[in-house]
Order: sequence, then structure tokens, then C-alpha cells
Amino acid sequence: MENKKNYFVRNTLCLMLIAVLVACVALCSVGMVASATTGEETEVEARGLMTKISIQIGSSGGNVWAMAHNDFTLGPSTIQVYVYLYSSLTYQEDYMQMTLENKNYISDLNINQSLETSAPINGVQRYWRARVFFKLDQKDWTSKETITYLVDVNGNVIH
Repeated sequence: MENKKNYFVRNTLCLMLIAVLVACVALCSVGMVASATTGEETEVEARGLMTKISIQIGSSGGNVWAMAHNDFTLGPSTIQVYVYLYSSLTYQEDYMQMTLENKNYISDLNINQSLETSAPINGVQRYWRARVFFKLDQKDWTSKETITYLVDVNGNVIH
């Protein structure tokens, strides 16, 4: 009997969470609102509630690459994204002390899409770091970085 009670409680909580999420999405999806005073239609800007952008770094085919990925976005939104790739001959923990090798930009990175940039290894062992700089709608810009990785002359990523 106790297991049935726990099952019921868990299912009820899950249904309540789903209902709250549906309500949030519905509120974010409002596109047009009728004005009560003039009877005219007014455009309402859609706003996303949150987004999760990840950043990865890797090596393949003689290049080092940096990739930003939109893992999740709640609500309709516009997400501007820059992805940067830096290198240095010596170990650095600050991308500002490294050389910018390449960058890429997209004006709206949709959910489950990626933005990538790359640079050639050119047979030189170097330290590499990737950075993503993104903005959800009119919110503040956010920056995320990978740690610094050593990539040898053959393209092997060494932690």
C-alpha cells in the first residue's frame, strides 16, 4: 500500500510540474494582444525564460575546433551567439593572454543547433581554449569558457 501511495504522490507532482511548464510556455507564446482602450492590435515581444548553451573543444583532421551548442531554451526567443577559439605556445588560464585564432557568429542559435569555428594546428603543439559569448533576447551577455587544453602536433588533445 505504501508503494502505491508513493507512486500516486510522484505522479501527482510530475503532473503539477508539467502543468506549470505548459503555463509558462503559454505565457511566453503570446504574440498579439488586443488593446482594451483603442481596439487596435499591439505587437508583444516574445521573451525566452532561459537557455542553456554549452561549449566544447576538440581536434580532428589537422584542426582544433570550438563548438557552442544550444542544449535547451524555454520559450520563444532570439539567442545571439559568438564562439571564439584561442591558442598560446605557453599555458594560460586567461583567454585574454592568448591569441584569438578564429571566431564565428550567429544572430539566432535555435535549440539543438550548434555554431562552430576552427583553426589549423600547422604542426605546432599549442594550448587551446574555447569561449562562447551569448545573449538571450534583451538580457545581459553571458560568457562561458572551456579549460585550457594542450594539443600536440598530431592533433591529440592532452588534458
